[in-house]
Amino acid sequence: MKILNMTVAERLGVRNLLNETYAKGGLDLGMLLETQKIFEKISIETEFGKNPTKVEGNTETYFAIGGAEAKAVNLRMTITKVEDKIYSQTQWDAAKDKGKEISFDGDQVKLLIDIIKNKSDKKELKLEDAYLADLNRKLNAEGAERKDS
Repeated sequence: MKILNMTVAERLGVRNLLNETYAKGGLDLGMLLETQKIFEKISIETEFGKNPTKVEGNTETYFAIGGAEAKAVNLRMTITKVEDKIYSQTQWDAAKDKGKEISFDGDQVKLLIDIIKNKSDKKELKLEDAYLADLNRKLNAEGAERKDS
């Protein structure tokens, strides 16, 4: 069992990493089941308002009105419409993000380490994947382990 303090950025990054792995056809049934468990742990309960809080030109911003953690970090979704395309971006106040302790069992830790290693071995890492270096360090750190009492 490992307990990691994970920021919103890391949790969204892990979600994207798992989605990317799934989209490439990289999950077997066992991995899929572990991935679902990880998704439940890293999710951020959020409720956005039905109407935009702020409108600037073709950009609308919706602030979280529900979910204690989402409200605490000022989570917001920005939607930009350009011709026929819609672009969305999730934002929050990083200075307010103190992280959340999340526990992972051995299979979940192994799955995340294997996916990160595979992505690295294939040289598929991009600049926006820089969080993976720190996450990999945390997953492999002995000090992050705690035994259940």
